[in-house]
Amino acid sequence: MTRNWFFAIRSNLHIVNNLERPEDCKDIMYQVRPLYDSFRKQCLQLPVEKSVCADEQMVPFKGILSVKQYMQSKPCKWAIKIFILCGDSGICYNFLIYKGSTTEIDPARIKQFGLGVAIVISLSNRLKGRYCLYFDNFFSTYNLNICAAGTVRLNRFANSPLLSDKEMAKNGLHTDEVSADQKVVLMAAVIGSNFLGVGKKDEVERWDKTDKYIKVERPEVIKSYSKNMGGVDKLYQLVSYYRIMIKSRKWTL
Repeated sequence: MTRNWFFAIRSNLHIVNNLERPEDCKDIMYQVRPLYDSFRKQCLQLPVEKSVCADEQMVPFKGILSVKQYMQSKPCKWAIKIFILCGDSGICYNFLIYKGSTTEIDPARIKQFGLGVAIVISLSNRLKGRYCLYFDNFFSTYNLNICAAGTVRLNRFANSPLLSDKEMAKNGLHTDEVSADQKVVLMAAVIGSNFLGVGKKDEVERWDKTDKYIKVERPEVIKSYSKNMGGVDKLYQLVSYYRIMIKSRKWTL
């Protein structure tokens, strides 16, 4: 097949017949809905690992699309945001495209728990039995009554007894995962009874501002979080090896 013939086919390729679109159809994903549903159905049929994580993935796109997001802190600043349930191996078990107010989540659930928790509940509906779920502070809340662990935001917990960053640094308290600006990372185990807490501690080396490595104790919850939270990042890495760069503003491509 010649290059020009391939481009001619690609420019005229449609998954649905646009002429048959109902007048009252408000589905933003209408043009790729059959492909979207088929792929998601296959993901839902995969056997799930015992430890999974929920996180967001950004699909680079700079064309015209109402659901396109601008995230200044991300490597791909203009992109389509997808929330993914993923295993440590990088396999996707469920996903949900963020479409603003039209995102396929129960509005009553969003009103009751907030967007982050509603997304986690929607993604984890397929989990039956005992699974361990991990996520970052965008999804964390004490209202999430499932076996899960993740970083937390103090402003989401009223009258929190936890110490501030300055107080913990002053007392010489450290954690395993600390960012470059020495911010403290807080961990929480969210379940009716404790899913995971301090548990069995181990020692790890951490770079200190005194220009040397020091040994600090690491709670079991941080060890488990560090091990199981990178599933979506692993998926993003695997996709990047085979990503085809398309210079087009046609979002369906």
